[in-house]
Amino acid sequence: MLLGYDKLSFLAGYHFDQYNLSFRQYSLTNYDDLTRGALQVNRNNDGRTSTHDFAQSMFRFMPDWDITAGVRQEW
Repeated sequence: MLLGYDKLSFLAGYHFDQYNLSFRQYSLTNYDDLTRGALQVNRNNDGRTSTHDFAQSMFRFMPDWDITAGVRQEW
């Protein structure tokens, strides 16, 4: 319920997930038996992502139906 109107609601919050990625990439010398070749030094991958702030609003237009829209910020 938002502002006394029971068909409209609002939710905001803070959510935290952190993922640290680090993996190496190798050449594949034989596709039949998947023999791993040399490490591709310039193709290593590292990364990090996390989710923080979010807000969403819901509008109930029929007793069993609603529409929800929202935004979130990730970095």
